[in-house]
Amino acid sequence: MTSDRKSETAMKALKPIIASLTLLFAVPVCIAGNPFVPSEKGTALTYVNRDRKGNIVGRSVQTVTDIAETAEGTVITINDRALDADGKPLTADTSAMSDITVRIRISGDRVIFPMENIDQLIAEIKESILGNDDIDFTVAMDEICYPLHPQVGQQLETVHISMSLKSNDRQFDIIKITIKDRSITGRETVTVPAGTFDCWTVNETEVMKTPIGMGTTTQSVTWYAEGIGEVKSQTLNKRGKLEESSELVSIAVVRR
Repeated sequence: MTSDRKSETAMKALKPIIASLTLLFAVPVCIAGNPFVPSEKGTALTYVNRDRKGNIVGRSVQTVTDIAETAEGTVITINDRALDADGKPLTADTSAMSDITVRIRISGDRVIFPMENIDQLIAEIKESILGNDDIDFTVAMDEICYPLHPQVGQQLETVHISMSLKSNDRQFDIIKITIKDRSITGRETVTVPAGTFDCWTVNETEVMKTPIGMGTTTQSVTWYAEGIGEVKSQTLNKRGKLEESSELVSIAVVRR
């Protein structure tokens, strides 16, 4: 296979990786009394995702499968199942990963999304779609952290993510993502199909760049409710126009 063909194959493989990373970033993080994770094992949160025109483009169900105390702190395990616009499971043709397991750690005064979640995701995507030993992806990412006890005006750490392609013993940067200007901006009452919630708002700016100078800048605002996690989110382009949105449509408790 030529170098150009390898690069083309790799770029096609990159699309579901970025989509899966986006799903991971959308997983809410919290513990009882904190607005960043459902506080009860078995809680199932169903979301609807819409495009800029308001059309439903996908759904997801995020279920808390375990809450455990470990030597590193409290570990919350969430299964994130992606569905199509009609609520049907995704197929291999539409997504490399329809079910993602995410483990979130509560340590001290911090809620931490560890790098190990990305490691597991990338390994599964490589196995399912690459099928070529001459091409490999590497991902480097900072841990994403939130405060266990948020305050209005609080600034959050900038997050850096980079993706590289390795082919024929040469490594090329593909995409660099910076999530910056992360802050807790206020409290608002928000009504969505699942109910009315008193929420904290978190604002972030995501800058994505490629080596050839192409890139995008988007702004996001997310509303979080105590004991629930994410209730609503919006992504805006650099002109302030809505690009996509997500909202909580139902809450259930799965008894096992």
